Amino acid sequence: MKKEESEQFAFWVCRRLYGRLAPYDRCWLCGTFHTPPSEEHPHNKRYDFGTADAAVEVVSVVDSEVLRNFSSWSKKHPGLRTGQPAEFGLNKPWSICIPGEIDTKDLDRVLAAVRSMEDFGITYTPWPGCRGTWCPQGAVGKLCTFCNIARTAPFDANRDDEGLMAAPGEVAIDVVSGLGQNSRSLVGKIEALLYPREDGRRTDVLQKMDLAEQQGKKRRVVCFVLDMHFSFLSGGVTFPESTRNIQFEWDRMHPVTDVVITSPYTQKTLMFRPGVWPGRTRTARDAKKTPSRRTLGCR
Repeated sequence: MKKEESEQFAFWVCRRLYGRLAPYDRCWLCGTFHTPPSEEHPHNKRYDFGTADAAVEVVSVVDSEVLRNFSSWSKKHPGLRTGQPAEFGLNKPWSICIPGEIDTKDLDRVLAAVRSMEDFGITYTPWPGCRGTWCPQGAVGKLCTFCNIARTAPFDANRDDEGLMAAPGEVAIDVVSGLGQNSRSLVGKIEALLYPREDGRRTDVLQKMDLAEQQGKKRRVVCFVLDMHFSFLSGGVTFPESTRNIQFEWDRMHPVTDVVITSPYTQKTLMFRPGVWPGRTRTARDAKKTPSRRTLGCR
């Protein structure tokens, strides 16, 4: 998700919430500062949008490691990869699904684990077993056969004897866009930007809101735009259900007055304000369209 796409989506979302917005930082559409840098309006630590009463800072919440690894998989093994079992060191047909967030070098570990599954007669990864760090089914201090396999690189595999994923008798390897984030990880990323660091230093986001407070903005808004990996979380939880019950420590976040979390993928927006719990949900309609220069206030 590009920064320009995040800012454009946030522009429409926050425009409906706080009124007409104008770029205060460099405009993504015309490439200039609508309010030129000066001593009163410094170039550094500027928030993205402003109104007479509000300041809005846009933050893209992106899992860069997942995107980087998935891109590597796409270049190295594009699309569904099929072939005879012998090509992969296997004896039987398998359907193997690998999350795109893991490194490409883990393919060898996955195939080694599937070979072990063949050897021990395990036909699918959700095999009954404890998957624990200490296994009552194994010898003292050791793991059972299944747990040893399950603790390799994350993957899903099942014997494809009916040829559902590939031609009968073949192996199919599919690398899927990893949607393995959880809501705790998302909340942790957001809080790390909104709360001062342990040594007391102000985060970049807080410094921008400090400037807004100095300029007398009554509403000081941080708008988080989620990428696909944080919009669709593991366990089948979808934004905003996964985050409606966040309880922010507003005193620690001063001078932030509003937190907005929005997703271009689910077309939903959550609003948080002090004294309002849980977060209020709104639909983000038509927020993907490009505004005209006149709407944006470009000169």
